[in-house]
Amino acid sequence: MKLQLSLGLLALCALAQAAPAADPAAQMAPTSIMICNGANYISCLSIPYTSPVCVNLTGGLGIFNKEISSVQVPAGFTCTFFSSFSCTTNGLNGDFAILLGGTGYNTLTSVMGLSSTVNFDNKASSYLCSPLF
Repeated sequence: MKLQLSLGLLALCALAQAAPAADPAAQMAPTSIMICNGANYISCLSIPYTSPVCVNLTGGLGIFNKEISSVQVPAGFTCTFFSSFSCTTNGLNGDFAILLGGTGYNTLTSVMGLSSTVNFDNKASSYLCSPLF
């Protein structure tokens, strides 16, 4: 009986070591990024986070192009919003804004830019979010 129990424990330990490590991003996966086209959060859209990929505000998201006034980024994530499509920047202060997650809704009238705070209200055309490790 003791031998069977010991072999069973050894088998469980071997399975635990052979199991792949969980992806930290999957464990932290937020439910969504919330974007709103009003400072009072009246008209908002929840966009599921899938991976760190540039999201252009075109197609079904086109109604938010140059119309985002507030954003909610989940804790453990950061999002950069760009004034141009394809998440590109010319490196000037004011053509992108960086938002850290976990701070509730961020009104874009005063957010972190390249070298100082900027007013990014109604300027975003694309964004890129990624987990902080």
